[in-house]
Amino acid sequence: MVCEHPEFSPSQIQQSLNRTEKVFNATYTFWGELKSKGIFHTDTFWYFEPFAWVTQMKKIFSKDIDLRGKVKWQTQYDSKWGNRTDQGSACWLTSHDILKNFGLPETSGYKIGAIYLAKEDAAHTKLEYLSENLQEGITYIDSQLEKGNPILIGVHHTLNYRGKNGKGGINEGTTDHFIVIVGRGYENGKKFYIFYEVGTSNRSSGENDNNKLYVYENRIEGSPHYNSKKKYIVSQVRKNKENKL
Repeated sequence: MVCEHPEFSPSQIQQSLNRTEKVFNATYTFWGELKSKGIFHTDTFWYFEPFAWVTQMKKIFSKDIDLRGKVKWQTQYDSKWGNRTDQGSACWLTSHDILKNFGLPETSGYKIGAIYLAKEDAAHTKLEYLSENLQEGITYIDSQLEKGNPILIGVHHTLNYRGKNGKGGINEGTTDHFIVIVGRGYENGKKFYIFYEVGTSNRSSGENDNNKLYVYENRIEGSPHYNSKKKYIVSQVRKNKENKL
């Protein structure tokens, strides 16, 4: 029996039911295809809210990535940078060098077109998360890792460290340090990125498995292996200039 609705004719109601039936059938056809491919082995289907479903599927089908066997780590404490280590620019120069030595073009890692994920307020007393840009940053990082490319990023670790009232407004007054993302994984359902820490002369610390940046609801944050109390919050995702085929 088809129930009447005061605003729709019986034919309109039937059309709506037909569309619903098609969506229902397509959903369970999809489930059957996954079973036939050996991806799932059960007839039990637990309900997911649509966005939670997409998130869960990304977790299931996204592969862990580790580029450390292809990307060479470097330290910013290299004599070739001279006194620029003291001036605070050697971390970017080293991170940029990692990209170039990997084979990415010279203009990779520059601030033009960067995705900003955090900023200090005008008085440099508080860090604000630009959560509206977070998904764009995550999508870009993932797309580059899946292509096999490392990504240069800027991180914030101390309020007013590079601010106008501190070091003369270096960078945008928020980013204190630069590092390179070289991998992706999941830990207890939480997504993380592996990074090269250039701010150490110890290779085992620079390439360490525990150099992780975790993806949270409004930010990407982690710590270098050698100092778990030092919090790195991603403030910039800088884009690669990819070679044209």
